[in-house]
Amino acid sequence: MLTIVLRILSIFGIVLLVLLAAAAVFLLLVLFVPVTYRISGAKDAEGFRVSARVRWLLGLVRVRCDYPVPGYLVAKVFLFTLYKTKIPPDEIPNGKDKNRSGNAKGKGRKKTGKAEGKTNEGEKTADAAKAEEKKGNSGLKEQSAEQTELRKESAKTGTPKEAVPVVELEMTVDGERADAGEGEGKADSEQQTDAGKDTEEKQSCEEPISIPGKILQKIQKIKYTISSICDKIKKIWDNISYYLELLQEETTRQFLADVRNRSGKMLKNVLPRHIRADIRFGTGSPDTTGYLYGAFCMVSPMLGSKVNVIPDFEKAVFQGEFDISGHVTAVVLLWNLCRMALDRRLRLLIRKARIPMRQMSGKKAV
Repeated sequence: MLTIVLRILSIFGIVLLVLLAAAAVFLLLVLFVPVTYRISGAKDAEGFRVSARVRWLLGLVRVRCDYPVPGYLVAKVFLFTLYKTKIPPDEIPNGKDKNRSGNAKGKGRKKTGKAEGKTNEGEKTADAAKAEEKKGNSGLKEQSAEQTELRKESAKTGTPKEAVPVVELEMTVDGERADAGEGEGKADSEQQTDAGKDTEEKQSCEEPISIPGKILQKIQKIKYTISSICDKIKKIWDNISYYLELLQEETTRQFLADVRNRSGKMLKNVLPRHIRADIRFGTGSPDTTGYLYGAFCMVSPMLGSKVNVIPDFEKAVFQGEFDISGHVTAVVLLWNLCRMALDRRLRLLIRKARIPMRQMSGKKAV
């Protein structure tokens, strides 16, 4: 039994080691195998053409883009196509648009029909409620008329009021409603009188301000705003002077020099290694063409001898061909980024730069 368990554990360990070795090999390939790229194109009377190629791991992973012919962006791994799209994408046919618009119109009609049916039902219910209210009002009017007639008859004949108990009950209900209405009216009138008293008291407390007093108030407001603006400018100037002194410190200068050096290495790793171009250009104006050609002559030592530019001082033209290639190594980028991010001088610089902010926040809290 023990031998079987040990054998299973040994197999599991071997599989785990193989997986770890495969992950390590893949990581090393990603870091140390460069990604090569090449971009070429041409501009002539027929139009503009460009082609781009990206390859990694001896062409096992590759990306290709051509525009305008055949106009595709394709990504492949070995012989399998992972992604393919047309540039520019195909437009939707008109027939599909018509069908979609027809379906949308049909749905809109159905929705409008349902909404109209709902509105008709709502109007019917509202009309029924109004009819019931009218019936109730007419019934109350008839009861009040009967009550007045009965009172007149009782006054003539001298009959007691107990002979009409139903009408009296109805009158008591109406009387309660009337009392409630009178109570609401009294409450509203009391609120209005209280509001009037408050406004009168405020008006009595507020004394009329003369014109010189108003002018003095405005002058004081202007002085307050100017003083607040001056305080803000002083704080900003103090902060600027603090940051300038911080940048002039020895540790900060050393760190910025190191950042400049490492950024140059990263940029050199990304920039193309080979550039070839033959360009013929002209602006239609001899003076501007000469200015541009002079600017190119100033930059041409940095571009190399394979970039040829021919000026045309007679007409406006821009034609030519170019071919750019280079490679990018991931380990160079990651190494320099990690060295800059993990530098102790960067943490010290950030800590010092936060001091004015902390002081401002402490003053606000107080």
